[in-house]
Amino acid sequence: MSVDENGERGPLAKVPLLILMGVLLILLSPMNCLCTAGPEQPGSIRVKVLLENENISSSCLGTVVNAGTGAVAFLSPEGDVLSAVVTPGQYDVVVLYPQDASLMPQLLSITVAPGQTVDRSVSLSDHPNVFGMPGDEEDYLAGMPDGDDGPSYFPVFDTGWPDDDGAAKGGDGDWLAPGEEEEPASPLGEVLIEWEATCQTRETQSDYYVFDDSSPYFPGEHSEDMDDHMQVTYSGSCRYKVMGIIDGCFNLEDGQGTVQRIGGGSGHLSQQDLETHLCIRGDKWTERQFKSTRHTSMEHHVKDRDVSPPYVYIYPSVCEIGLPPFYQASDGWTEVIAESRLETCDGVETTSYENTLDSGPPLCELVISQALSSPDFKEQLRFSRPQGADFSISSHAAWDLNRSELGLLGPVDDGVEHYAVQGSLRFSYTVTYTSYPADLEDYDEWMPEADEDGQSRGNSI
Repeated sequence: MSVDENGERGPLAKVPLLILMGVLLILLSPMNCLCTAGPEQPGSIRVKVLLENENISSSCLGTVVNAGTGAVAFLSPEGDVLSAVVTPGQYDVVVLYPQDASLMPQLLSITVAPGQTVDRSVSLSDHPNVFGMPGDEEDYLAGMPDGDDGPSYFPVFDTGWPDDDGAAKGGDGDWLAPGEEEEPASPLGEVLIEWEATCQTRETQSDYYVFDDSSPYFPGEHSEDMDDHMQVTYSGSCRYKVMGIIDGCFNLEDGQGTVQRIGGGSGHLSQQDLETHLCIRGDKWTERQFKSTRHTSMEHHVKDRDVSPPYVYIYPSVCEIGLPPFYQASDGWTEVIAESRLETCDGVETTSYENTLDSGPPLCELVISQALSSPDFKEQLRFSRPQGADFSISSHAAWDLNRSELGLLGPVDDGVEHYAVQGSLRFSYTVTYTSYPADLEDYDEWMPEADEDGQSRGNSI
């Protein structure tokens, strides 16, 4: 990764690294369309974002990911909505309000037909809507869809909710309509989640070639070596109180706990050139060889910024963790120091400079985005709910970078892969549910009491 005084890559390192520049533009540039080959007429997605019935779309951010190809586009403000022009297909859409980290990102799935404009509205809240949008055929509190091979998300035992042909009875004798439940005066229990997620990436490149006789610098040679790595760790513990049950899912209040995100990394790029130049001394031209070197070092940092904790969905037979996209390249910065030594006909020139880039490496963001949009990774965030009122379960999930999204080519003609990239996400968690004792009512009625005449047996517990 060659970097000049303006943060640009040098001409000697452009060939394989143009690939990463393309990825960076995809992830960070404010584009609003996806371009793919094909004759199909594009469609569009329009999302209206509400907060307490106020339209805040212009202050929100949104991303759409093609479920089939993994292509990413950004929703851009357009009037009173967020909008993106997309090719026909199935899309996962994420909408968030960056000015308030307590408002969880909202997720929805949208299918776009050729030439179709799909309008959706979403209300931001403290809990993410990961299964559907209000007004869709399924609401997220109605349970997660059941796949052919996946677990069932519907109750496997009596939850007290009405069947399709009846209604449930409230505690005071009133009949409740389907989907309703009286909120308890005190919590039913609490859910504790403890977790640690670590994203690691590494990018290496080595190159060496000799100038052929068609080069103006022949004879000569060029060599370079690059190594860059990054790690981001997102961890903490959060405790949610269970305030009731809605359609079989625990209704959790705002979580309390600690969330920590730390990270950083470093890298270097070393380049060396041996070139032949014509130099004039007096009235005579002569060929001379000069060696030039350049070394660039980079230090990556992660900004201290509020990050939401994971959310837990607990149904009678299955539980799921909602993991937020906890790192973006814009959450970091990179310090660059470059030193060069250049030999010329007039002598030796040395230069050095320092610069700070406003973002960190984008590879961790790509790894996390791939994982959160992968059905395989999402399945690792689900687990069967253990039998019994209280439970505690620990598990983990893993994802490795899908290199195909980078458009990387195989080894070159000499059979050696000069550029390599690695990335992984490892997530471990423990979820514990503890129920509270039921409130005791009519205390005096069940206390032991003797009969008035002292001869007969009194009541019993």
